[in-house]
Amino acid sequence: MDTTLPSTDFLKSQAKRLRVDLTNLGYPVTHATTLEMVAHQWGARDWNTLSAKAGAPKQGWAPGDRVSGCCKSGKNLRAWHVVDHLAL
Repeated sequence: MDTTLPSTDFLKSQAKRLRVDLTNLGYPVTHATTLEMVAHQWGARDWNTLSAKAGAPKQGWAPGDRVSGCCKSGKNLRAWHVVDHLAL
């Protein structure tokens, strides 16, 4: 199952709410700790991993899709040619 991740701002607000709730229950924790807890809830190893995945641009192509564009070739970088091939 592939779950779409919310924005990092949303995930940070989840961590803030969790910190407030835990503190009100008598379990004071740092914001960093709640960021790690939120990351684990979303199935990530740690906050840095989750933040990178949530902030990553959505890929607009899939393997096997047709792509086209220009690329530089040879030692003379002024020489251009148009490519039209299958994405690897």
